[in-house]
Amino acid sequence: VIESTGTYHCRLACLLYERDITLSVVNPLSAKRFGQALMQRNKTDKPDSHSLMRYGQLLQPAGWKPNAQVEIQQLLQHLLSRYEKQQGVWRNQLEAITYPAVQNRYVTAKLTVSPEQVAGDIEEIENQLKQLIMEHEATAYKHLQSIPGIGPKTAVTSIAVTGKISIRRNRYVLISDCARVLSHREGV
Repeated sequence: VIESTGTYHCRLACLLYERDITLSVVNPLSAKRFGQALMQRNKTDKPDSHSLMRYGQLLQPAGWKPNAQVEIQQLLQHLLSRYEKQQGVWRNQLEAITYPAVQNRYVTAKLTVSPEQVAGDIEEIENQLKQLIMEHEATAYKHLQSIPGIGPKTAVTSIAVTGKISIRRNRYVLISDCARVLSHREGV
């Protein structure tokens, strides 16, 4: 059992899979809550590995298999998050240099161009991600958007982060799943 770590777990998971080693990739929040239920307080490698072993023994999570479409969605979502963070950094730097004591035309020009480029890149990544999801998860996307308060961006993010949202017969269960997904994304 290994925790999903955005894009970082992919290489290990693929390597283990190629060597016919059965593995499960689990939500880090789920693993954390399991460790808390075991009264694990320290967040170090040894207690974490023991907790993940117990998690696998007791809960027997489903086996993991590579899924290129899901991996691409998750990579695009990760890339989008990085670009959005970078956009905020540039905005803050541009604001900081607008004070007369630290103004410099060259730096101001570079920081002014960069946020526009980043915004264009963000839009392009969002479009790629939405297109991919519409090709493979159109029904889930439509159902998610039927929930009040869930717009296109939240629907795309929910599908991209989880890899797939199963369509539930009860929309309140679906809302609960979305909340879990988004709280995991935000690190809550």
